[in-house]
This record gives sequence, C-alpha cells and structure tokens, in this order.
Amino acid sequence: MINKLSGMTTNELEDILDEAEAQIAQIRNELQGRREADQHEAIDALEFPATRTAVDWSQVKDFFQQVLEDLRQRRNP
Repeated sequence: MINKLSGMTTNELEDILDEAEAQIAQIRNELQGRREADQHEAIDALEFPATRTAVDWSQVKDFFQQVLEDLRQRRNP
C-alpha cells in the first residue's frame, strides 16, 4: 500500500483523501440519523400510566404556596 501511494501524484492523493473524507461525512450523517430514529422509537415506546401522569393541581398549588412561604420567611427572619 505504501509503495502504491508513493507512486501517486499529489493531486491523486488529495483526490483520494477528499473522497474518503466525503464518505466519512456520509457515514457520520447516517449514524446520527439512526441514533435519532432510535431515540424517537424509544420515546414512542414509553408508556405512561394514567395514574402516574395525572396531576392533582391542588397539591401543586399547595406546594408552591409552601415554597413562597419559606422564601418569604428566609427573606424576613
């Protein structure tokens, strides 16, 4: 292989390198696309039971009221 390369012109070597870099870029793009597709499939496969995703807004309100009360107490000891 080294003997073969040493017999090539600089332009030929640059052409080979340009082609190899272009192929590497294509491979990287393909891999990125596949990884993104895998992530989307994994997200789509997630199951969220209704009992775990239901929100009790009164509990959320109580939580934030407690947070605000704590913050006010820290500001005005």
